[in-house]
Amino acid sequence: MKYYSTKRPVAPGTFPKPDGNKVIEIVNFNERQYCKEAGRDCWGCIEYEHPLSEKQAADYELVREHLLDFTQRYMVGAGTSVLRTFATAAELNEWFDAQIVEDRHFCRLYDQVRMVHILGCRYMWLKPEERWTDDPQSSFPGAALLTREEPWS
Repeated sequence: MKYYSTKRPVAPGTFPKPDGNKVIEIVNFNERQYCKEAGRDCWGCIEYEHPLSEKQAADYELVREHLLDFTQRYMVGAGTSVLRTFATAAELNEWFDAQIVEDRHFCRLYDQVRMVHILGCRYMWLKPEERWTDDPQSSFPGAALLTREEPWS
């Protein structure tokens, strides 16, 4: 599984070394360059034998290559990194519910159709019927938590 380094070249201390997950290849670029697979400028990439956990990748600001499909409707981000994209609200909700509770408050969820985002810490307390649905016209109780003005951080 390939990951892209968006903040710095790949060097000792800049990537995780999980037990049982061998590094296959490290490639650094001469300068930052746009990588279509990551959807942004990157310094290089590192390929692992197996996927990293999303927390491991986020801790080292690595972006997994195939998860960034910006044609999908929903995005999950931590800081300025997009961690994952989803086609349906059900996929997003299932992924969010599977996350470690302490890590949920660091993520932002974004709906490209409604053009709104929400902090994960607010979202995690909503009842299932108040969470996102794939109907952009529907009104739901959690809508008051959504905003268009709040900038990504």
